[in-house]
Amino acid sequence: MLRLVQVGMLLTALVVVGTALAQPHPAKVPARAGTPAAQPASTPAATPAAPAAAPAVDDVEDVEDVAVVDGAPSAAQAATDTRPGGWQDVVGRFHNAVVHVPIGWLLMVLLLDALAFALGRKELEAAGLWALGGALLSFVPAIATGLLRQGFVSQAPDVRALVETHETLIFVTAGVASMAFLWRLAFRRDLVGAKKGAYLALIGVAAVLVAVAGHWGGKVAWGADYLPF
Repeated sequence: MLRLVQVGMLLTALVVVGTALAQPHPAKVPARAGTPAAQPASTPAATPAAPAAAPAVDDVEDVEDVAVVDGAPSAAQAATDTRPGGWQDVVGRFHNAVVHVPIGWLLMVLLLDALAFALGRKELEAAGLWALGGALLSFVPAIATGLLRQGFVSQAPDVRALVETHETLIFVTAGVASMAFLWRLAFRRDLVGAKKGAYLALIGVAAVLVAVAGHWGGKVAWGADYLPF
């Protein structure tokens, strides 16, 4: 009887062990590359305390006054300089165009007279006389438009100095050219020797003066530092 009980207990133990071995076990999933391993939960770091606010500034520093440079035009004056001035301003704006006419005439007179006296061509002498008359006539609109325009350009001292120098040179040039024309008329039948030399000297001086006056006029139009001289 005891042996039967022992056999029954042994069979029962074998059945239990077989049943346990027959149950499926979960497979281990390998960790992927680059996947961080699970970290144990840690206590969150304490949040740093906010910095103390800077104390408010109660006082405001005084702003220093900017000194106005003597001679500099004020804002109102600068606005007046660029304000349209009616028909005088409109007509005066043609000065930049008509002022080139006497320059071209005088340079052409110098060329014609140099060729006429060097080659002994009477027809070139006559052409030079007519060209000189045209140069004198062309000074009239050039000077008139310049006088109308000068009141509407910048009134800054440096610009005014350029305008006055340009104006003086133009008047002197017109005077020298007028003297050459009167000399040429007075001795048109006997323009030889010293008389011819004096006439050519007057024409040469007038040509140089008109070139210098044109340069100063360019400074007024384009700025004193437009050219390095």
